[in-house]
Amino acid sequence: MDKKLKEKLKQMFCAPEPMKKKSFLKNIRQREISMFQMICQQFFYLRKTIWLLVIGVCVVAFFGVSTMNNNTVLVISSLSPLAAGLACLEMYRSYRYGMTELELATRFSLKSVFFSRMVIIGIVYLAAFVIITPVMSVRFGTDIFSIALRILVPYLMSTSLCLHVERTKLGRKTPQISMLIACVISISVFVFRNNQLFRLHTSESFMLYMPQWKFVILFSLIILTIYENYKTLNTMEDFVCI
Repeated sequence: MDKKLKEKLKQMFCAPEPMKKKSFLKNIRQREISMFQMICQQFFYLRKTIWLLVIGVCVVAFFGVSTMNNNTVLVISSLSPLAAGLACLEMYRSYRYGMTELELATRFSLKSVFFSRMVIIGIVYLAAFVIITPVMSVRFGTDIFSIALRILVPYLMSTSLCLHVERTKLGRKTPQISMLIACVISISVFVFRNNQLFRLHTSESFMLYMPQWKFVILFSLIILTIYENYKTLNTMEDFVCI
């Protein structure tokens, strides 16, 4: 094509200079999203298995209460480790799908996403626990602290152990290691159901004997779980390198 023709075509179809381009770009501001709003948004990204398990636990609890099934507390306490295992799988979902490097560079980092999932799952589980525990206590005439111990001990044990294992190379190479640990603890609850630790008491006998060693175990597991969550939260950047 002739060079003169090319020049004329460029002049005819040349895009005009953008007017007020700099002022327009200055007016474009990034939308401000608080940490609370980000946590609320993460509610919709939880997998259905979490919600189904919580609903299933509540259904089992209310069905057992309505039929006066004495094994209801045992079933609920054996399901609590599975809830802990699913929670760990959900919190580590970014690593499972290879999204860690991308989320480390986003506006809300991987640490923020992990923290938001931790908070959401904790709130959901706490709500279910607060609902079913008093109901079972009143219906079966059992002390509420005794039921709480029986449910929380295997749950906290599973949570702390799963979080610890997930940070190791074994946890990285074995995607379902958390559920395996949870299943082992769940089966152990059935095997050791007659152990003194899991024995239920009425309000009178519980206050009379005051098994302080049970509270020592419970508070130790609470502190251990908080420590494992804190340690995991502060080593999120290392996951990319493993």
